[in-house]
Amino acid sequence: GTTTDALGATQTIYYSRAVGKRLYVTVHVTKGTNYVGDSAVATALSSYITSSQIDPGTDIIAYRLAQVIMDLTGVDDITLLEFDFTASPSNTTNLVLAYDAVATLATADVTVVSS
Repeated sequence: GTTTDALGATQTIYYSRAVGKRLYVTVHVTKGTNYVGDSAVATALSSYITSSQIDPGTDIIAYRLAQVIMDLTGVDDITLLEFDFTASPSNTTNLVLAYDAVATLATADVTVVSS
């Protein structure tokens, strides 16, 4: 792009946009009293990823995903938490993102199994 500086000269501005990487999550939770519901778990995870991915290259930390889930009313335990950039996630460890990438997570890409 270009801009005009304070002296009236046109300056070229070089930039690039972050690349979105679609994240998928599968979580199994043990529900307790007043469980908020599977859709609330999916919404909370999606909101967390959206807010945490302001800066490109922000890694996905397993503990932080678990913390988001455990902070919800009625979630007693997490028995499985898998997440990855493939539709059938099996990864359980932190995911490293490239310096120019941001993770995206739609609620439809979160599978919640509650028992």
